[in-house]
Amino acid sequence: MSKLHKDGLARDLEKMKNEGGLLLDAMGPHWRRWISKPWDGHAYTNLFVEAQRVSPYFMGHIDAVLLPVLVASLAFIVWVLL
Repeated sequence: MSKLHKDGLARDLEKMKNEGGLLLDAMGPHWRRWISKPWDGHAYTNLFVEAQRVSPYFMGHIDAVLLPVLVASLAFIVWVLL
């Protein structure tokens, strides 16, 4: 089905699915490197850097959800502890 026959949501979901597949394929070597050397800070950093490089659209959506959840969770924890 061509992009012309899809609404915005269907088009976006297809793009997310395609980029998610690209991400899974491309990140294998980086995960293996980090698993083999979990103390290597560069291998850990590469997980995030390479994921953003391979699939900025997909990771941007992940970040847009996870960052506010993280900030809200930290704010709640601080509020409970004080």
